[in-house]
Amino acid sequence: MDERVENEAAPAAGSGSAETWLWVLLGLAVALGIWARFSVYGQTVVADELSTLWIVQNHGLLDTVRFVTGDGEISPPLYFILAWFASKLGSAPELIRLPSMLFAFASLPLFYLLGLRLFNRSAGILATVIAALSPMLVYLGANGRAYSVMLFFLLATTLAMLYAIDGGKRRWWVLYAVATALAMYTHYTCAFILAGQLLWLLIYVPGDRLKALLANAGAVVLYIPWIPGYLSDSDSPTTPILEALQGYGFEAKKLAVEQVLFWQVTAQRWTLADRWDVLLLSAGTLLALVAALVLIARRTGIVDWFRNLDRGIVLVLVLIFATPVGALLLGRVSTDVFGTRNLAAAWMGIPLGLGALLVAAGRVWGTIATGLVVAGLTIGAVGLTDEAKTELRFKTAAEYVESQARPGDAVVSTSHLTPVPLSPLDAYLDPDVKDYRLGLPKHDPPFLPGKTETPDPGALWEQALADSKRIFVVGVEGAENLKNDRQLFVNGAYATGLYDLPPEWKVGEQHQIDGILPITVTLLERRNRPSAERTGTP
Repeated sequence: MDERVENEAAPAAGSGSAETWLWVLLGLAVALGIWARFSVYGQTVVADELSTLWIVQNHGLLDTVRFVTGDGEISPPLYFILAWFASKLGSAPELIRLPSMLFAFASLPLFYLLGLRLFNRSAGILATVIAALSPMLVYLGANGRAYSVMLFFLLATTLAMLYAIDGGKRRWWVLYAVATALAMYTHYTCAFILAGQLLWLLIYVPGDRLKALLANAGAVVLYIPWIPGYLSDSDSPTTPILEALQGYGFEAKKLAVEQVLFWQVTAQRWTLADRWDVLLLSAGTLLALVAALVLIARRTGIVDWFRNLDRGIVLVLVLIFATPVGALLLGRVSTDVFGTRNLAAAWMGIPLGLGALLVAAGRVWGTIATGLVVAGLTIGAVGLTDEAKTELRFKTAAEYVESQARPGDAVVSTSHLTPVPLSPLDAYLDPDVKDYRLGLPKHDPPFLPGKTETPDPGALWEQALADSKRIFVVGVEGAENLKNDRQLFVNGAYATGLYDLPPEWKVGEQHQIDGILPITVTLLERRNRPSAERTGTP
């Protein structure tokens, strides 16, 4: 960054006391961010995380890689390898989230170093504060999928690239190549940022074009072993299903962008006007933008500033917009990947851009804007820790069932919210408790709705009735798990249906567990037959 832009963007850096307060803010934000991540880490493993868990629990290390190469997953293998090792540290399902947690913590100093390298110390501190408190990054840092690890390697490759073009030492180009390959081994959507980053490098650093191309050629060589897996994933029959789940049309894409910027775990659609965190964050960002533009207009003029736009600012814009723009363009010609999680890579650039903007707003207005932004992010991050509003509490349901179960009891789960044969209830239920998963497959993947054969739910239901003294029915459809108290409603991922409750069975206690969707545990008990029926007398 040249001296003019450095001075223009760093009014807050000139005061020692101001910088001290920024360090204090950083310490508080990191502490709160760590607490929030640990809180989310302990919540129930659900949805795509169950795929990770099922894969690493049922396969050895090499078989895990082979499995991911096929249609069972459409993701590269690195995260599954890391999760496989993490799962060997104990029996807790949440261990598959450990790589995300560790790499999320390791990413925080990289945000600082990038902010420092591109702008100044104040921007680096604020970028780290924003990353520590970001609800999206809090969630991804405690999620058993690859997004947090991907962000780490994207940060690493960007930082290595900057050191390489400034110092020219070979080791930084090697690190840039290795980090680029590892990012691609983590998640395919990082390709948008990697491509934008390379384009920026070729345009703004012409003297290093050959080195940049050689480094990327090296990354391609490192990626060659995964080419068969990539080809399999690109032609997977599950791709159209995932496209349908993320939604088509303007409203679905608008919701995806809103969720990326203002993440909230919810089963319901929400509006921006309903959330104080969004209002505060938006107000702080808008205030900083206006104040920065006023300062620029006074010093150099907005037109001249844009005409001579600093390459560091351009790079941050690339990091923010490469993923959504790339996803939109890809959707026009091939696979539609414009969904919330597939846009997550934008969050490697957002803290850097917003941190620089807050500093550029000046000491007075920048401080006010920072307060609004931090307040909004804090509300959002703390909100994620409220399990009654952000979690499908199957872990709590499993604990309740185990506390009430007796020998001879069984569990029938009717709503699974899982893409694999493992349900969120099974992830936590004691293996000694007999469990009937109505509507889930048992064979190998791919698991495709309408094409996947599952054990007959009716037959499983009859077996549970015949072999059990009492049955705990667990589902997320509230009291409608038992319609009219006499019919079981199964709403599985691969099968649905209504199944009768025989007259010799009665509905006992019902226990409801609050969460994103309420989970109802209904106890069914076998009636005592009349003595005449037992003896056969008229």
